[in-house]
Amino acid sequence: MAPLATNKNEEIARKWRALVQRRREYLAELYRSGRYKKYFTEQALLDQMREAAAAAQQWDALMVSKPDDGPVEPAGGSAKAA
Repeated sequence: MAPLATNKNEEIARKWRALVQRRREYLAELYRSGRYKKYFTEQALLDQMREAAAAAQQWDALMVSKPDDGPVEPAGGSAKAA
């Protein structure tokens, strides 16, 4: 019964990880387009991006098999997360 529970938990973690990844992509697109200025200061957007990256790492830690996507960074490289 343990493998079934593990598979179910991994499926849940994978879905949440996918949601976090979509958020990261959305935040990166806001930055690239400049639309973030309607909703965030640059610093607040960077904070949101850092939180999304940390959440992705947390969900990764819960999964047995890791996703193969890399980090999402804003174009231009001027707003890198620390």
